[in-house]
Amino acid sequence: MTAYILFHPFKHHLGYIKAWLYNNAGDISDQNIITIKTLGSSQLDMYCGSLGVNDILQQVSGYLQTSGISDIEAYRQWINDGFKLCQLSDTSCFTLRYLNNEKPIHIHPARHAPHTIRIKANALKSIACYMLTNGCNNSNININTLNSLRHTYLQLPPVAPSSTIAELEKVFRLLCGRENVD
Repeated sequence: MTAYILFHPFKHHLGYIKAWLYNNAGDISDQNIITIKTLGSSQLDMYCGSLGVNDILQQVSGYLQTSGISDIEAYRQWINDGFKLCQLSDTSCFTLRYLNNEKPIHIHPARHAPHTIRIKANALKSIACYMLTNGCNNSNININTLNSLRHTYLQLPPVAPSSTIAELEKVFRLLCGRENVD
């Protein structure tokens, strides 16, 4: 069933995002900006545990098998226009939904679950763009540089100097490995 599972690791898997940023350091290409923009503009739930993407897919597939789901039609009926929750081996929990497309099993980390953190997409996009050019070399975010990147590449308004940047700093520490999630 893994071939039918839709999971966006760039949007929902901390380890995947960190690896992507490391592999693309210094490359502020149009393609990388397009990838960053796929994060949207709302909030998202990010898995921060130790399971890899393939581990998650295999465990969800195993859960479906033990639940008696052997094909897509059975899955659609089982979901019944709603959702199901699947607990993984590390106690994290993923939400399963049905989408009417070639990968109908849509999964993402469950809200308020172990090893999951809720992040504002614009903060994640901003810090991802910032890290492509600056990495984790400094302990503080340069607001002028961040605002320039937000304007030039993300078409976002500047962060006001007087406003709180707590969410941006949290995401920066998280992506740099300086923030403990659990």
